Amino acid sequence: MRFKKNLPIVAPVAPTKAKINGSSEASNAKNDERIIQVGGIKIGAALTAISKKNILNCLINSTGNVLLGGEGVEIRNLSKSVRQKLAENDKLIISVKAHQATSYSDYISVIDQLKQANATRISIAESN
Repeated sequence: MRFKKNLPIVAPVAPTKAKINGSSEASNAKNDERIIQVGGIKIGAALTAISKKNILNCLINSTGNVLLGGEGVEIRNLSKSVRQKLAENDKLIISVKAHQATSYSDYISVIDQLKQANATRISIAESN
């Protein structure tokens, strides 16, 4: 794979008060604050509040035990449990958080189970 050199760095684009076609963009300044520019293309970052009911925490401890929404689940049964939760809430985001001492193989097994459950919204949370 070849990478292109000298691509622009992603940076926030400051809101403008310039007039376009006689209308002021000043009223849209709040929305513009979340726009980033990538390679000359402006992209709006959708930063909306996510309801707690749409977040399912998946915690992995240092010995590989998993808590899914506060309930213990064996890794091999994780896919089935997540599939059931997704059937109840199609906007569900699974937030995966692992202890610093969690083995890489346990972590990957959890991610594999989530993918087998067709989870498409997976968030990787930072370990403390």
